[in-house]
Amino acid sequence: MRIGAVIAEFNPFHNGHAYIVSGIKEENDVCAAVMSGNFVQRGEPAIYDKFTRARAAVYGGVDLVLELPVEYAVNNAETFAYGGVYILDACGCVDSLYFGSECGNLDKIESAAELMLDEPPAVSRKIRELLDKGYGYSAAREAAYGGMTDADIISKPNNILAVEYVKALKRMGSGIVPDTIKRINTEHDGMTVCGGYASASLIRDMIVSGKNADEFMPHKCAGLFKNAPVCRPDSADDIILYLLRRYGAGYISEINDVSEGIENRIYKAACTENGIDGIVNRVCTKRYSRARIRRIIISAILGIKKNDIKIPSYIRVLAMNKKGAAALSVMKRTARIPIITKAADFKEMLGQESRVSDIYSALNKTEAGGEYTSSVFVDV
Repeated sequence: MRIGAVIAEFNPFHNGHAYIVSGIKEENDVCAAVMSGNFVQRGEPAIYDKFTRARAAVYGGVDLVLELPVEYAVNNAETFAYGGVYILDACGCVDSLYFGSECGNLDKIESAAELMLDEPPAVSRKIRELLDKGYGYSAAREAAYGGMTDADIISKPNNILAVEYVKALKRMGSGIVPDTIKRINTEHDGMTVCGGYASASLIRDMIVSGKNADEFMPHKCAGLFKNAPVCRPDSADDIILYLLRRYGAGYISEINDVSEGIENRIYKAACTENGIDGIVNRVCTKRYSRARIRRIIISAILGIKKNDIKIPSYIRVLAMNKKGAAALSVMKRTARIPIITKAADFKEMLGQESRVSDIYSALNKTEAGGEYTSSVFVDV
């Protein structure tokens, strides 16, 4: 049994995802996915809850859906990638990791990854100099590596994640083989459509505004989403304002990825602005990107602090079909860490995920407690 895998958010599952999954299944017996839960890397609640999105992924062709722990899901590209790769490697039976990229060239991605893993001293110095001048890390790295690798490899969002996946595999000495599938028709976060494809950002905007986005998703997925509660990106605004104003800069300083006194700027902005977008607009700088500020803010809601980023200690199953169940049987013999199919038996391990799910349920106005009452979806 050959198992190919992908790390994704499926927020929501759309035709572009189906294209990648079909490519994986052409070369493998099983397609597995590690998927973000109820909160995603852009620093927002997912538009649909994780159990609905996992079910949609199975309807869209994925055979086995595993969960990426929340502290990795709402983190920077390097940490996001490391968490997903670690879980796949810990399964002990995954053969290949696939990822979309703008360049579609694995050799270029691997070369960039190797260069960054063994960073030249001159590049390190240049990055520090640019950071001292107020550059954000991504911009400083892109400038420092200028001419040493193709510019789009370290500037395009999917390419950046691709490099981080390869770096993580190499750091772990993993036997999982990387491969890339070229992104087609639409840019990441693009606002135009092409040939039945649209970015997840545009699809979310359409759903939130009440427009029909069915043509950009597999039919069965679109049908599932019709009856699912929608969680708007601004649904956390009131909670955020209360929490930041109530607990202040001291609390914010303990949150993951906060440094250099940025907590003071966030607190001051929270006292005058009326939502997350206003805070982000007020606080972001060259050094602190909009995405980084959003992740800090959402981590503050969730209570994810600097010392909470630990090596994943379990593999959580969210959904599967018959092929996925067969792969899971193999995984139970090869995995290095516990596999969770019945959440109620692992309440101590899932304490943080349960708390986060209850926060999400408040945002999309559903009942709390779903972490332990929702079963693994099995499509038979």
